[in-house]
Amino acid sequence: MMAIGAIYYYICAKPVIEKTMLAQVVITFGAAMCIESMIALAWTTDYRTVTPLYRVVSIDLSIVKLPLIYLTVLLIVFTTTLLLYFFLTRTGIGKFIRATADRPKVIQLMGVNPNKVRMLVVGLSIGLAGVAGSTISVVDVFTPSGIDYQIRAFVILVLAGFKNILNVILAGCALGIVESVSTLIVPPAISPIISYILFLSIAMWRRKMGYEI
Repeated sequence: MMAIGAIYYYICAKPVIEKTMLAQVVITFGAAMCIESMIALAWTTDYRTVTPLYRVVSIDLSIVKLPLIYLTVLLIVFTTTLLLYFFLTRTGIGKFIRATADRPKVIQLMGVNPNKVRMLVVGLSIGLAGVAGSTISVVDVFTPSGIDYQIRAFVILVLAGFKNILNVILAGCALGIVESVSTLIVPPAISPIISYILFLSIAMWRRKMGYEI
């Protein structure tokens, strides 16, 4: 994963890292579309899923039955998020990453190479995307297109901003609760629309209040 991240960083991300946010978003979406097309050519666009042996196993708590597969995914997600939080806030490398995001020129004067830090971040991001994809594959169907999850990621970033990982975690939990509750009101097939409406509403509100989007 780190090798893939390094290749992607030097080919796609590095040329626009000092450019506008729009340029970075366009490059990211362009790379995503290319990757999706290559995956579709290799494995087609059919819906797929992974069926582990413990998919039908449940833990009986007398009141409710908890599917073991969902508990496993919850444990993986919680552990990964906790490790990421402590990595970014309690380790030297994590502090370099946050400093590079805030003050790249200052961190460079301290002898830290921002390009190497950014390459590490891209590699770490791709690794985390792999973890996310693995957990999604055992609880839901998937295709090469990940537009639904990309929209959710944008909604979370608009909710939380880019500065605080704890806010991102809380925003992700809030969005999950909103989508789950919305299925009680609207059909599940159109429940993702709630994410889009929430994204547009908060983006317009932040813009009106003068906050950065």
